[in-house]
Amino acid sequence: MIVGYIGVFFGHLIKSAISRQREFLADASAVQFTRNPDGIGGALKKIGGLSYGSKIVDPHAEDASHMFFANGMAKSFSQAFATHPPLPQRIKAIEPNWDGNYPKVSLPEISSSMDARASRGRGAVAGLSGLAPGASTTSGPNAQAQAEIDDFFSSTAVAKSIDSIGQINEGQVRAAQSIHREFPDHWLDAVHNESGAQALIFAMLLAQDDTLRGEELKMLGSATDHATYDITVMLHQEFGDLHSSRKIALIDLAVPTLRKLSPGEYDRFVQIMRHLIASDQKVDLFEFMLQKIIQRHLDIHFNRRPRNRIRYNSISQLADDAEILLSTLAFLGAKDEEKARAAFDLGASEIEGTIGGKLHVRSGDECGLQQIDEALNRFELAAPLVKKRLLLACGKTVMADEKIVSDEAELLRTIADTIGCPIPPFVKE
Repeated sequence: MIVGYIGVFFGHLIKSAISRQREFLADASAVQFTRNPDGIGGALKKIGGLSYGSKIVDPHAEDASHMFFANGMAKSFSQAFATHPPLPQRIKAIEPNWDGNYPKVSLPEISSSMDARASRGRGAVAGLSGLAPGASTTSGPNAQAQAEIDDFFSSTAVAKSIDSIGQINEGQVRAAQSIHREFPDHWLDAVHNESGAQALIFAMLLAQDDTLRGEELKMLGSATDHATYDITVMLHQEFGDLHSSRKIALIDLAVPTLRKLSPGEYDRFVQIMRHLIASDQKVDLFEFMLQKIIQRHLDIHFNRRPRNRIRYNSISQLADDAEILLSTLAFLGAKDEEKARAAFDLGASEIEGTIGGKLHVRSGDECGLQQIDEALNRFELAAPLVKKRLLLACGKTVMADEKIVSDEAELLRTIADTIGCPIPPFVKE
């Protein structure tokens, strides 16, 4: 092992030294073939001007570090192990009279990715920028689609979905395909394009109230570009009374696309999103769900918060939090207090047998979004079996009246997604 580590040590030294020399040669070749020192020199200056540089924050970054355009390692033991020469040295070799100052690099416009997508032949620009008043649009699901929605959200469907966590079956695939087929082509183009995915999220957050929406649009116009503004307005008009299940599906499709944003672009996206949410001085359930989905899937990806470690191994440690979540679900779907208590008792029975005690219904004052958020944050730190027990209890609570309304669907998805156990699409019975 000692001999092996010595070999690894010197191997890294040799690899880094060769890589640094190759970078100098590559820069010289770029100047030789382009006859334009400003090309490679300007690119290196832009890297230096970016707040995040060219750093790759990934455990496997070192394996491919010698192939990066600039030094991609977040941390380096010493310059001897760096795979690239310092940027000032590379720039000085190309431009001896460089003053040492990096240019201020501004973020590209949100709609800038549309042209890049068009160059790859997907036609997303035509699909997105072609939106105009009078164009063929879909304001919501038709009668047949709405009937399918009701079937997807039947009590049996929820039971099967929760029981089949971690598995994929033919019914789930058919359900996902059915939802996917309902979306117009330009919606699908939007969710697969970085610009369109952002505009789609903004469109979902615009207020229905004309006065409030007017203020939001003023902010959106100043924070984005004309193309993004126009697409956001048009998508908002098309979404209309779109069922929550469809909005959730669109968000799911948009999340992988949003991972392609640069750190600066992601921060801008989150800032605009938060402004739209806070514009009416309150947060509704859909906005709360959207925030939790973004935090769960993107904040960790962009290193905005650390990954969590398990702190709770028994659901008895989280009994109070379970009461808050089950009580909220029970009252969301019930028409009166008696039915709400019956729904709560049905879900609580899944937990009471484990903890050897009884859960109690919480009042509305104890079930605000702040309390729900705190409860979910603690359940996020629970062991996998504890999370699954909670989901089973939530599923039974929702199934009590054999129907799921949009609010229940949003909260159930929020609970599942926040604790890292997203449920599969509800299958048609």
